[in-house]
Amino acid sequence: MEEQTIHLPPSQPANAVPDILGALKKQGLTPRYDKQDWVDWIHLEKCETVISLAVEHGASRSATIEESSNDPPSVGIKMRNAFRQLGWYGSDTEGEYRL
Repeated sequence: MEEQTIHLPPSQPANAVPDILGALKKQGLTPRYDKQDWVDWIHLEKCETVISLAVEHGASRSATIEESSNDPPSVGIKMRNAFRQLGWYGSDTEGEYRL
C-alpha cells in the first residue's frame, strides 16, 4: 500500500463527512463510511484502497489515503479528483502541492 497525506489549508473550513462522501460519489466511486473511536474510515466498494479521516464534530480537514496496488489506477485518480474539487492539498517531504 502506498500512503498519501492530504489536507485542507488552514484558511478553509473543514468539510462535513457527507460532503466528502458526495464528492467521491460524483467521481463514480461507491464509498462506505465506517466511524470508529480512534479514526474514521472510508472504504470503497470492490477496492482494497481505504481513506482514514481525522474527524472532529462531523467534519474533516485531514486524511490519509492508503492506495492498494491491486486496485486500478483510475481509483486513485478519482479519489484525488474528488478531494481536489473540495480544495484539498497533498503534502510530502518537499512540501505542499495541489492534488
